Amino acid sequence: TQAKAIFTEEATAMTALQPKMQEARQAFENAVKTTGLDLDIERAAAASGALHTQMMTIQGKAQAKFRAILTPAQKEKLDAERG
Repeated sequence: TQAKAIFTEEATAMTALQPKMQEARQAFENAVKTTGLDLDIERAAAASGALHTQMMTIQGKAQAKFRAILTPAQKEKLDAERG
């Protein structure tokens, strides 16, 4: 189905980012524990933030694609369930 394809694509993209997120977390921890320098911490945090932005973008695009295939009644029900 279309929905399955949308969410499979999302999952694939998110899975590809997981190792990068782990590396970013490790870099942040290293910056805090090893150098303690503000610049190193800020760079590591910025890298992590950029990856988080990518993840949110992937999720948002998948949700928008999914909503585009729903009927008005289905959209209303989905919105009611999500609050």
